[in-house]
Formats: sequence, C-alpha cells, structure tokens
Amino acid sequence: MSVAPWISMRIGAISPRTQEKSRRNVALMRLESDVKDARPLCDIGTLEVYLRLGHDETYGRCELLEYRVRPGNRGGEVHVHDKTDEYFQVLSGSVEFVLGDRIVQVQAGQHLKAPRGIPHGFRNSSEKPAVMLALFAPACNREQFFLDLAKYRASDQEIDPQTIERLCNRHDQRTVCETFRPITGD
Repeated sequence: MSVAPWISMRIGAISPRTQEKSRRNVALMRLESDVKDARPLCDIGTLEVYLRLGHDETYGRCELLEYRVRPGNRGGEVHVHDKTDEYFQVLSGSVEFVLGDRIVQVQAGQHLKAPRGIPHGFRNSSEKPAVMLALFAPACNREQFFLDLAKYRASDQEIDPQTIERLCNRHDQRTVCETFRPITGD
C-alpha cells in the first residue's frame, strides 16, 4: 500500500515496527472516508447484506457489515461463532435478538454484543424495515460467507443442508437452533 509522501518523509527515521503501525493508521484513516460506500453482498429474501469494511482492509482485526432486515422476517437461524465476537448497532427500526437464554428488543440507537460461544440470532418482528451494522472482531471473512451464500442461491440447484453446514463451518458459524427461541443449557 502506498503512503502519502509527507507521511513517508516523517516516518523515515523511525523503526520499521513504528512505520508499519503508522501505515496501518493511515489505511484506517483512508477507510473512514470509504466506509460510506456499502457494497451489496447478498439478498436472501428476508435479509439484504452489504459490506461496509472488509477483513482485508483492517488486517483481520474486524469487518463491518450492514444488515437490512425486511419487516416480519428473521436474519437466520440461531447460531454461534467460536472465534469472533459480533457487535450490533441498530440504525433504524427495531430488532429482536435471541442472546443465549434471553430475548432482547433493541431499538434504533442501541447496541448489543453477542460474545463468541453465545448462541444468538435476530429478527424484525415489526411492520417496518430495520437497518443495523454488525461488527465482527476479529474478522472471520463473513463477506465471503455471504458471497458464497448468494452464489448458491443464484444457482438452479437445490441447496441441501450439508452444503449450508459446510459453508457455515468454513466461516466460524454453527447453527444451534432453526427456530427463533432462547437457548438454555437443557
């Protein structure tokens, strides 16, 4: 990645490690201006997914997706991530979450953390669309998960449960429950 000339001149006399940190900070500053341009990844009927910030742009530290959940629909099965935490920020509407053994209603302006290892899922039970951001930290290449899902959905072949399970396993996701309900230790 190229660095602005004035920054290269300023960091030329410091250690390589500090130079790399500076380059990453410059890259993150560049991303702040690019983050508004969301790239469509997948439309699964109930949910549209957009890439805001990819894992490769943050050196694997995180990735940021935008979910647009249609009224009366869920975002997917209740699932678990073993290697990443997922943070949600509701931008508009209202989203109902399963988080472990609880159901939590999150309004626009509120956020929720789904720590790794905790079953979670979401749905829009209202009559209006809901929009939220989902931050994965560290990154687990969710963008590729949704691109692969879109590819399967676009093909004329039937999507079998084993194919979906393999796709989920490649991208740190285990389905816990196909219904929207709290998960208890029973």
